[in-house]
Amino acid sequence: IRNQQCAPAQLTIPANTKVELLVVNEDDLPAEFESYDLSREVVVPGHSQVKIFIGPLDPGKYGFFNDFHQQSKGWIVVRHPAAG
Repeated sequence: IRNQQCAPAQLTIPANTKVELLVVNEDDLPAEFESYDLSREVVVPGHSQVKIFIGPLDPGKYGFFNDFHQQSKGWIVVRHPAAG
């Protein structure tokens, strides 16, 4: 979180995999990472970070936002790995 915005605003992760997200708040103000889609809600104090575990998830698009600055939104895009 930088300048009260989610940066990057989109993350792509593999389907059917448990993932650890590191949410870093670079601002002085606290932020709240919230996602109804992911059933997650965690306050991130200013100049600190928190780990959030998500998944495994089905392919799709999952929204998240900063509840303290709701204009700041983002997406987690879950995709099957490319066939090799």
